[in-house]
Amino acid sequence: MGVDYMVGKESWVLDSGASHHITPLYALFDVHSLSTSLRIIVPTWNTMMVDKIGTIRLSSNIKLHNVLHIPEFSCNLIFVHRLTHDLNYLVTYFAHNCDTRLTCEENDWLE
Repeated sequence: MGVDYMVGKESWVLDSGASHHITPLYALFDVHSLSTSLRIIVPTWNTMMVDKIGTIRLSSNIKLHNVLHIPEFSCNLIFVHRLTHDLNYLVTYFAHNCDTRLTCEENDWLE
């Protein structure tokens, strides 16, 4: 299941079926590295080359690690399991949208 979210000026898809955070936007990366070539299978079942792996900051509260930079990818993708596991976010899906927030702080919504 995927739900679109706006974070700053960028649209992100919260995807519960993803295996990695992915973005085609190189300018978002604070830190990046890739020591060997890496190819992954994307949701369309195509294989794409990963250009970099790094860290991006979406807001003052959200820093994503091990984000794959794939220039040919068509959207920004947030892997929900990593968001909930690494950053302690709670993601609740409804029929047509979802809510996200830090579980340790009230009123800290992903916007």
